[in-house]
Amino acid sequence: MVSLIIPIYNYASRVHRTITTIHQFCLDNDKDWEIIFVDDGSTDQTVAAVRTLIEPYSYMKLMEQPHNMGKGAAVRRGLQESKGDFHVFTDVDLAYDLDQVDKVVKKLQQGADLAFADRRHPESTCVVATQKVDYQKKRDTMSFVLNKLVERMGLGNIRDTQAGLKGLRKSASPLVAKGCVNGFPFDIELFAIARANNLTTEPVPIQYNIEDAPSTVMPVPVVIDFLKSIRTIRKKMIQGAYYAVPK
Repeated sequence: MVSLIIPIYNYASRVHRTITTIHQFCLDNDKDWEIIFVDDGSTDQTVAAVRTLIEPYSYMKLMEQPHNMGKGAAVRRGLQESKGDFHVFTDVDLAYDLDQVDKVVKKLQQGADLAFADRRHPESTCVVATQKVDYQKKRDTMSFVLNKLVERMGLGNIRDTQAGLKGLRKSASPLVAKGCVNGFPFDIELFAIARANNLTTEPVPIQYNIEDAPSTVMPVPVVIDFLKSIRTIRKKMIQGAYYAVPK
């Protein structure tokens, strides 16, 4: 079974498209699927919409966070509740077509403990809406700077830590519970945990889309959160807090 975790926040106006697309994909795919939506304290009608839309599908379920805790906390909740042999998480806007999920699962089946979408991989391709070209250039620059910081932390040359599509083998998922970063930088902590426990990590070249949809990321607060989180992660690495057996 493959468990697909989708964190969601204030997405009521678009969630119908997401659920319809996922259901059709699962019908066309010969794998056994478990779809988990984790609502991160939405303040609109997201919860009601998801409940209604997934009611006909027994393989889909909704979990609710008690309040807005952050994407990292939502993903961890989904991973901890997943029952599949392979645990994959992706973004609710499906910026990565669902056939890209299959690529991640294939890497896990081949033995990787952690497989992650790598947008900077030479074989990756991107389709950018005209209105988002400048946004993409700025995001590429920020990604480059962030990855240099990650490299200096001793996590190796990981070209893309922040792509929203990643997967873990079932045996590796419990280690994620050692994480404490609740916001967007939780991906960096995921790599720190993998490094501490000698997990096999594999990049996956992907095709992805940047559509003309409003961004939910606030640049200045996110940058501040990243800097604080990187300091926390580095401190925990030095303390040996991420080891399965503390050193």
